[in-house]
Amino acid sequence: IQESITETETRDKLEAAICEQLAATESIAFAWIGHPKTNADDLEPQAWDGEDKGYLDTIDTGLDGSDRLPAKRAARSQQPVIVANTAGRIHTESWRKEAVSRGFKSAISVPLIYDGILYGVLTVYGHDEDAFDSIVGDLVSNLGPLVGSIISVRSQRQLTDSDQFIELEF
Repeated sequence: IQESITETETRDKLEAAICEQLAATESIAFAWIGHPKTNADDLEPQAWDGEDKGYLDTIDTGLDGSDRLPAKRAARSQQPVIVANTAGRIHTESWRKEAVSRGFKSAISVPLIYDGILYGVLTVYGHDEDAFDSIVGDLVSNLGPLVGSIISVRSQRQLTDSDQFIELEF
């Protein structure tokens, strides 16, 4: 992941590489990154890898919905959210039913945030219950602020390297 961070040139490639590297880990079944849409009431999946089996097509990623999807909770709270057992409360939260049917037994969602700006949410699903109460959970949690800061720096660099300027008149 560290190599991907230093070698990728675009945000899309960086996010795809992070999902790919995480999904290649033995304990991780699936990883995805969603960006908040401009109206800030939805997360739009941008990158994913792993044992998807159509999972992202079946869940509601809208931030204003009542479902307790970990990615939504992480976006709202701007704090990591860990779900140790996706089978718990399966009858009251539809995302859990979809996760369990695909063999996702635990989940962690981490906001990609820097200086108070939410750039996205990284969500990772594990093959085992409590998969993120260990070193893997610490690794994923630490990716949030790291990736958020890299996205911020790259965005600022693109603005300063651009030949285009916008003039605003008030």
